[in-house]
Amino acid sequence: MRRTKILLTDDNPVILNQLVDFFSQKQDIEIVGCAIDGSMALKMVSQLSPDILLLDIIMPRLDGFAVLEALRAVENAPRVIVLTGLSRDDFILRAMQLGASYYMVKPLDVQLLYSRLLDVASQESACAAILSDAPPASSSRSRS
Repeated sequence: MRRTKILLTDDNPVILNQLVDFFSQKQDIEIVGCAIDGSMALKMVSQLSPDILLLDIIMPRLDGFAVLEALRAVENAPRVIVLTGLSRDDFILRAMQLGASYYMVKPLDVQLLYSRLLDVASQESACAAILSDAPPASSSRSRS
């Protein structure tokens, strides 16, 4: 069984510990790291290649929006699930426009988060399967 690699990013140690405690018990999840600010999260994404980044919006050094913007330039960037205490429509819209796969408001129901994480991971797996089954692009043109 392939385990989904996740990187947890939140500046609140209580929430980070709650997520680590919960996900470390899941056989299909591998926590590859924990970041406490956006700058650290970006460094860890390039070093650890997570499948999914769980990302807070309000953090020191780089906020979640800056992280989402920077991820646009990253080859094989992870899918992102935003976890935040902010439920403003403009924040949700901006996060989704910047590439977030899902947006969840704290306080979190970790079981629901786990379910959404599996959904996002399965979408990624389905896309990879479709791409791997696609016939190779032909570089030669037929001549008439």
